[in-house]
Amino acid sequence: MLIALLAAMMPIQAQETVKLIFTATTMDGSYSPFTYVSATNLTRGWTETLLYPDTVLVLTNSVGIGEQQELDGLRLGEAFPNPFNKETNVLLEMPEDGETLIQLVDINGVVVASEQAYLAAGTHRLKVLISMPSMAFLCVSTSYGRQVTRLLSSGGGGENRISVETIGAPLPCPMRGSLVGDFEPGDVMSYEAVLVHSNDSLRSEVIAQEQFTDETIVLVFPNTGPTGMINGKFTVDANGTQVYFAQGNLQYIGSATPPYWKFAETQWECLGDNGQGSANQYADRDLFGWGTSGWDNGNVYYQPWNTNNSNGTLYGPRGEYDLTGDYARSDWGVYNPISNGGNMAGQWRTLTTDEWGYVFTRRSTSSGIRFAKARVAGMNGIILVPDDWSVSIYDLHNTNNGDASHTSNVIDASQWATLEDAGAVFLPTAGYRYGNSVFAVGDGGNYWSASCYIEDDKIERFARGMYFDDGYFDPIDGYDRYGGRSVRLVCPAE
Repeated sequence: MLIALLAAMMPIQAQETVKLIFTATTMDGSYSPFTYVSATNLTRGWTETLLYPDTVLVLTNSVGIGEQQELDGLRLGEAFPNPFNKETNVLLEMPEDGETLIQLVDINGVVVASEQAYLAAGTHRLKVLISMPSMAFLCVSTSYGRQVTRLLSSGGGGENRISVETIGAPLPCPMRGSLVGDFEPGDVMSYEAVLVHSNDSLRSEVIAQEQFTDETIVLVFPNTGPTGMINGKFTVDANGTQVYFAQGNLQYIGSATPPYWKFAETQWECLGDNGQGSANQYADRDLFGWGTSGWDNGNVYYQPWNTNNSNGTLYGPRGEYDLTGDYARSDWGVYNPISNGGNMAGQWRTLTTDEWGYVFTRRSTSSGIRFAKARVAGMNGIILVPDDWSVSIYDLHNTNNGDASHTSNVIDASQWATLEDAGAVFLPTAGYRYGNSVFAVGDGGNYWSASCYIEDDKIERFARGMYFDDGYFDPIDGYDRYGGRSVRLVCPAE
């Protein structure tokens, strides 16, 4: 792993101030986001965490970021720890008694928890719990001031909650404006960028150097796909484009506060007939109408919970448009951050019908095998093997045969771990939804593509997808757009 440093040499200012600007790229030079940068003074033994979108760190005789300054009156501390798993603490100093509103606001500006109390002058500890991985903001408002601090949670389940405790002595939570540590030009500093995912993180290599002058520091991440991918490459067209598949079918967790998107924890997991047939927006679901990412594409039904089956023309972009180009955000993986898939929009997408067909019927592989019907961990489905699959990994039977039975290959969970480690993908028979009812769970696999489809002799619009059951297979089937189908996303393979 390499670290690239771009230095714009500037004279040291008279007050001996050093300004550091951080950015990040992948090894191929393309821009990459980061969640935070950890800057450590190895000479004097302190660390400062710079949370995105803050990208500037100013070092003087003390260290701080632009928003850290001495504040008169109301003072809100930095979270400790931060980043954190589920729970953190923040100190609040009140200069006088007063009614106080404390709000936890997510990155979209939605208040997800709040607490209102009459607080006495003095120091109070705010205990904050966040249920899912995200950046959030803690806002404290009084009649004489308002303060905000950033929080970064890796997610620990439970609920979003704020509690207030009056304390006699301060906890070890740094206050805004406090001195984090001394700095002198020539101190040895180390820098590391971190991109946080649900239960994982991607780190740049640590760089250590004597710091004398202003610099723009470019931290380089390795060229890897987002977390949540299966590490097997699949060619999807004649140009040699390759993708990774997601670790499981896409799910919308409407029962959470706030709702979020995730991948199934295992490749054979599906939600089945759990109430997702209703139009209740708070139900969890993994069967979606076409183009229901939540992005307003100008049509009537575009939310993941839409189930009305009166007219297929009301789903997806109006007209004969795929979920690409100007309408790419109708694709579930383009518009939405996926909590255990990198937690950022734009990292995933849905295959087109041509790509599904290429993966199943035209792709060249080293073994000659592309797919096989199977029963994995008790669930029927189809196994896709990557381009470099070796027959020595597992002896699959009745391969490349869409008419085969699922019992052609019966594989338990422990055996499947070996196949998955080698890059194999399993598409379960998660069933389908028609109106408010769910059918064929465990019997039929129905997967959307990003491609539209309009029959000449019908007003109603359709979309393409892939369908299979025991003894049948069609990689370019046509579906009513209002039907609920599974979504398995892909991301580019480096």
